[in-house]
Amino acid sequence: MEGNSWERLIRTERNGQSAFVGIEGENHDSSLSSDDGGIGAREERVRCVLSELRHLASIRSQCETALRQLPSRSNERERMRNRVLHIDSTLNLVMVVVEALDDCEPGLGSIFQLSYIDNLTCERIGALLGVSKRTVIRRRNHIVALIASDDDLYSIIVGDAA
Repeated sequence: MEGNSWERLIRTERNGQSAFVGIEGENHDSSLSSDDGGIGAREERVRCVLSELRHLASIRSQCETALRQLPSRSNERERMRNRVLHIDSTLNLVMVVVEALDDCEPGLGSIFQLSYIDNLTCERIGALLGVSKRTVIRRRNHIVALIASDDDLYSIIVGDAA
């Protein structure tokens, strides 16, 4: 990794080969911009992530419904409230990453925008997006996010902690 760029591994679904894609002035792999399947592979990943978001929205809705029906001072209500807060904070972190990605390459952030990063689903999201084991996202020479994998569980670390 060098300069102001970040790299991530893209697995093209048509031929199964891998290509590193650099951003900010580096050459891009032609398979991503041509009509030979690169765009189709990206669109398929986005569709898969969209379905994960729908699943997340459904879980959040069920939690909010349960919150209204549970007694005000119960352990179950507190657990549901914490789950909703966790989903909200996760989505806020994802939006920071989306903004950083869109600064680097407009439109790329949409792949991450609708992903739910959590221990339960991040392995699937990481596989769908073809994220390498360690991806650093920089904005104006500052690291704004780190996408890391430990035992195939992907997490996003944003801000100073990254």
